[in-house]
Amino acid sequence: MQDALLIEKCIRGNELARYQLYQRFAQPMYHTAWRMVGNGEDAKDVLQQAFIKIFSNLHTVQDIQAVAGWIKRIVINTALDHLQGKRRWRIEPQEYIPELAIAADAEIKMAVQEMHDMIMELPDGCKQVFCLYLLEGYKHQEIAEMLEITESTSKSQYWRAKQLLKQKITTHEQTGRTGTVDPA
Repeated sequence: MQDALLIEKCIRGNELARYQLYQRFAQPMYHTAWRMVGNGEDAKDVLQQAFIKIFSNLHTVQDIQAVAGWIKRIVINTALDHLQGKRRWRIEPQEYIPELAIAADAEIKMAVQEMHDMIMELPDGCKQVFCLYLLEGYKHQEIAEMLEITESTSKSQYWRAKQLLKQKITTHEQTGRTGTVDPA
């Protein structure tokens, strides 16, 4: 009910309500934009453009309970528009990334920066699908619509990303940080 009241005030143009809505969603949406566009300045631009769209279209929200997902979708779509010429995705190095169960029975414990670097080396399509599916929680059908690909392409890109990461992790474990192959 509190969300409904806040949204209604925003629709009526209440600046304090708009500020409160912005404060509530700005930080998590900034992180989402940053992962996708690759740097803080572009992420701020994406966030600003996204909130302009959000406030302009808030009256179209049909399910107040789903407003968080609606806002996230606008931020991601705005970031995708921004990326049309750049094709860069990032995972924020300071952010916690859950242990990824990519290699069966292997405990993967590596620094966030190392995992970030491995993800950044993935081909663009794999990075996009990997980030949207695993880190943002979208379903393959939703990813397919966002990226204008088929659902099976989304699934195969995700599978390929996992396979490439398995290879990178195995190589990393064999060579360690020194870059030399462990003879054992």
